[in-house]
Amino acid sequence: MIFEKPGYKKKSSIIDFLGYTVLVIVVSSYATYAVMALFGLGGQAAASNIKFLDIVNGAAQVATAAAFLLAVHQYRKSIKQQRQLAIAAEAKSQIAAMTEISRSIKTGDKTSIENINDSLASLISFAVSFDELYKAMDEDLHRAMIRMQWQNMYFGNLLVTLKKLDLYQVLWSKFLVVGGVDTHEVFTEARKSVAGQGVLTVFENFKVYETVLKHPQISEKFNLVGQINSLDQFVCYFFNDSKLNDLLFGLMNRPDIRAHAPLLAAAKPSSWAFEKQV
Repeated sequence: MIFEKPGYKKKSSIIDFLGYTVLVIVVSSYATYAVMALFGLGGQAAASNIKFLDIVNGAAQVATAAAFLLAVHQYRKSIKQQRQLAIAAEAKSQIAAMTEISRSIKTGDKTSIENINDSLASLISFAVSFDELYKAMDEDLHRAMIRMQWQNMYFGNLLVTLKKLDLYQVLWSKFLVVGGVDTHEVFTEARKSVAGQGVLTVFENFKVYETVLKHPQISEKFNLVGQINSLDQFVCYFFNDSKLNDLLFGLMNRPDIRAHAPLLAAAKPSSWAFEKQV
């Protein structure tokens, strides 16, 4: 399966080690006894004196030890499976909550810093819980399915929404009250400037926003940096490549905040938010 890591080795526990050790000791003991009895070594009776019942009893002892070990193994496997299912169910609920929040973020001409702050704070809260649940899961089919569902939420909802956040509306709302700035004119100049720079299409909005925020009429009265309260923590959970590496396993696509969330990128998140997580 594309999202399930191949060659993953399950960690052995001390119970497994002791169980297999006991089985080896029992089998070795009876094997040693059989050899000694067969050749009459160590004061044992000759092979001709060994009764069929002795052989049956020996085999029964070995079978009993093996059956006990198998029962313990199956019990532990069942408990582990139940744990996986419980964690997976809760992880799914966290993904569903993040999906709903992503869909509820106001975009386009309804974009506002207040709504962004509230939404990112909620997303971070669920992301922290999901991260702990995801790390607690073993690498198996259930984890692969959770990985796929998270990717659907991420690419199908969150990134689509973040890309629609509109800086124009944020500035228009602010300067509609404050006055003194022609927001439309500033954006028109910025778009013309960026168009002549040969910027890749996916980064055009980010460059326009960056240019607008540097415009004298804007920069003297408004600074987007520091306006989004939980930006760094949000970036750490949703745009840090090392943090997302396992969640995006099976995909070649890697999100770039400048392309998928230009307004957030223009707010200049701290460099530590993008650094490799230990």
